[in-house]
Amino acid sequence: PDGKGSYDLELTGYGSGVYTAVVQRANSVTERQFSVGLQTGSGDIKISTTKQEYQPGDSLLVLGETAKGNVLVTLELINPEGKVVKTKETWATKNEDKGRISEDGFRIPTDALPGTWEIKASSGPNFWVFEFEVQPDVEVEGMTVSVENIEYIPTIGKDVVNIKVIGAQQTVELVIKSSEGDVIDQLQIPASGQGEIKTPWPIPTGTPPGTYTVTATDAFNTASTTFDLS
Repeated sequence: PDGKGSYDLELTGYGSGVYTAVVQRANSVTERQFSVGLQTGSGDIKISTTKQEYQPGDSLLVLGETAKGNVLVTLELINPEGKVVKTKETWATKNEDKGRISEDGFRIPTDALPGTWEIKASSGPNFWVFEFEVQPDVEVEGMTVSVENIEYIPTIGKDVVNIKVIGAQQTVELVIKSSEGDVIDQLQIPASGQGEIKTPWPIPTGTPPGTYTVTATDAFNTASTTFDLS
């Protein structure tokens, strides 16, 4: 009467592997995978996320590869303080002579600490740790500034910080400061008609590792965010 029900599936005789339970009523269908009899011990394992930077509330897609297929893999989401935020058991499906991992059951908490987070994959004695950044935008009166990524540009022989501003009006002044408050650089860039700016900032030679702040100021608002140089 409450719209819920349960069904016990007898697994005797099922071989080791990954199965899909399918429930259908009229034109409504739902599926859920489960594993039977899988063991740990994947051999070499490697994982990554589809992006290098996330914001609180974002979902993560974890992709990976193992030396063997049809093995159990434990994934852990770890915050910058080393605390395990979420643990999920999944598996590497067999794909030719290797295993493939694809797991979309993780989400960055809405109150996530900014900084370097980790996804750790382990299967028996084998493990791999992938690092990514959680860097929330700081929004003031509708304008946001964020660092999309840091990449090396061979044509100029330098790393550049890709800065994005949304909701800007007229000309925007960008100021990059060190954690000690020293001004590293200043830029003035006109906003597009949609109020956006996307600009690369070449990191000056000799800039030491640390945490830096980008502050964007237009005629009406100010917004800032931080990024780490290693």
